Amino acid sequence: MPAASADNWCERLGDMIYISDFERIADAYISVEVGETIPLRVRTYENPVGVKYLRVGDFSDSLFEILLSPDSFAIRGFSLVSRDTTHEPRKLLADLACVAGVPIVDVGKTGAFKGSMYAPRIDLVEPFSVGMGKDFAEIRLFDWGTEPQCFVHRNLRFIVQGDMLAAVRIEGLTQMDLAKLNLKPPGWLR
Repeated sequence: MPAASADNWCERLGDMIYISDFERIADAYISVEVGETIPLRVRTYENPVGVKYLRVGDFSDSLFEILLSPDSFAIRGFSLVSRDTTHEPRKLLADLACVAGVPIVDVGKTGAFKGSMYAPRIDLVEPFSVGMGKDFAEIRLFDWGTEPQCFVHRNLRFIVQGDMLAAVRIEGLTQMDLAKLNLKPPGWLR
């Protein structure tokens, strides 16, 4: 499915990740790992909190796992496991107001959990793409419009259009991190 144009972001059809609110995180902890097996892993917690999963992709060539707090459904991290498409990231508006915190997923609108009680998950069979800038990587679910909202936790930015998560951007990556991410060919997990 092609990404929506910047002028008409609502062209995007299919399952979406709906956002109901945001949660401020008391600690400023963040862990970013760029590795061989899992290309990009981000956590906003230091000690185990237990999570529920929201997985996006086609599950053979692409997989993006979002970790949700089991109680509030706030986004507490994510893993980019594999990708099949890339994009050129858009420049964020200099005057884009960002609210400190992480988005809370509206599970009632997004989908129902399935799987075991130890690893409950929502699976959305939807495309996404990965873009890289000078010092950041971006996972885009759809191309946002002209007036997005932004939630920020340290060097993580969540871009929300209307009530839907459009992209996640991790800033402050090194050139070595970006080179490792770029080396993974599309669908490399197969």
